[in-house]
Amino acid sequence: MFFFPGVSSVELNQGDTKSGRIARADVAEICVESIFSKDAADTTFECYYKDTAKPLEGVGLSNLFKKKTSDTEAQSIMTGKERQADSWPKLFAGLDKDV
Repeated sequence: MFFFPGVSSVELNQGDTKSGRIARADVAEICVESIFSKDAADTTFECYYKDTAKPLEGVGLSNLFKKKTSDTEAQSIMTGKERQADSWPKLFAGLDKDV
């Protein structure tokens, strides 16, 4: 059996500025949960584990070496669009709708 961290370890972001790693099982769960969320309807977002978030230009090597992001580094790359929560409805709340 595998351990998948779940919603409290996930970060959503909008704007193609950050990326990171995430298990397929958690991506699948995000997809299923988003179907039932009016807040996720008509939105586009990136999803990754919050401790793997990197700016797009640095994510390739970081993923290759499975490097985690320190709290200090995470603070320095904040975009203001990050979403973190302890439940799926809270995670999807406040996402910007696509234009």
